[in-house]
Amino acid sequence: MRSTLAEKKMLKERLEILKKQMQLRLDEIRVQHQHSGNKGTNVEEIIRQFLREFLPPYFRIGNGEVIDRSGAISRQIDVVVTNADHPFVNDLSNPTTFFIEGIAMAGEVK
Repeated sequence: MRSTLAEKKMLKERLEILKKQMQLRLDEIRVQHQHSGNKGTNVEEIIRQFLREFLPPYFRIGNGEVIDRSGAISRQIDVVVTNADHPFVNDLSNPTTFFIEGIAMAGEVK
């Protein structure tokens, strides 16, 4: 199905509004917190919330460590997005361990 010009314009406007909202939230964090660790934790959560809103529900979003088949464990990862093959994790509000085979995406927030 092809997008109409009006649909593209509406999407562009919505993304612009989201960009402004996110910038305001980031500015607020910078004013509220002096410690870089506190700033980072809050910024990471904003990114995870954004992804939860726009990715399909079978993608679960959290943070923590990733373990591979050989047992090697990654450093702490700010954003981990699981795919449909990852075992269900009930509580993604805290850092957890993820299996590399079930990861769709992982990244650091700077």
